[in-house]
Amino acid sequence: MIVALKYHKNYDIINKNHISDMIREEFMKELTLREIQLGELEVLKKFAEICDELGLRYFLHAGTLLGTIRHKGFIPWDDDVDVTMPRDDYEKLVDYFLCKGGKIGHYQLMHYKTNKNYIYGIMRLSDDRYYLDYANAKEYGLGLFIDIYPLDGWGNNEEDMIKILKRMRLNNLLIGLAGMDSFKKSPKGIMRTVVKYLVYLYAQWKGAGYFAEKLEKLGKLRSFDEDNYVGITTWNVYGYGERINKDDLQVTTGYFEEYEFKIPKGYDRILRNMYGDYMIPPDEKDRIGHHFYKAYKK
Repeated sequence: MIVALKYHKNYDIINKNHISDMIREEFMKELTLREIQLGELEVLKKFAEICDELGLRYFLHAGTLLGTIRHKGFIPWDDDVDVTMPRDDYEKLVDYFLCKGGKIGHYQLMHYKTNKNYIYGIMRLSDDRYYLDYANAKEYGLGLFIDIYPLDGWGNNEEDMIKILKRMRLNNLLIGLAGMDSFKKSPKGIMRTVVKYLVYLYAQWKGAGYFAEKLEKLGKLRSFDEDNYVGITTWNVYGYGERINKDDLQVTTGYFEEYEFKIPKGYDRILRNMYGDYMIPPDEKDRIGHHFYKAYKK
């Protein structure tokens, strides 16, 4: 939260090391979940507009796709937006933003090629009219954002996919450690903590960009257009469940918060692989967001 205050026009009159709750409330108003969602929706609309203008393929993904089908909008407790793009289209979008200096108006593309401080193996489209106070993550200027994942070839059989999954899990782990603002002990005892700390030091030394590049090279080993199965190599949460049969990626549209976006025709199989019976909401205790941040309007 201290970092976030530096963007405020009155920051110079605030002692950044001794900020009371009263002063914080006076200068900053934390956004509600619904305000976050509506801000992210504007980013999604801008992303779709650019993709349509450039003729790039994209699909709503994960919780955003689930929200489209089950809620016709955001899952009520969700706090993020996920989209996927075939690798070639993903790279074209990166190149487009590079030609624009990494930014269009108040929308900035977060990618290791456009922001040397960016720490992840996916890219994000960020609205810099906002700032975030992110839990235990290095500051790199992120505003309200959407996650953009590249879809890579995952082969034509189980053996191909297993090889890719093993290699990508290690690099994703190292990216996570490289992006941490401070070290957290392992809950599994002193020996695990020592090992984790040594790996943490290595990851911090190399930097997240190093591992992001390795993941990108891994993702490009196979072809989205030639393989029967595709998936997200650079950031995988659901393991085998995130494997997508490419036949399911025929384009259709769905309504998300009263706006029409592109979704895969085979959404039913995709969502079942990820969530099981996705039309049944989780228990109330599990209805939580995926990111750990507070958001503020500049």
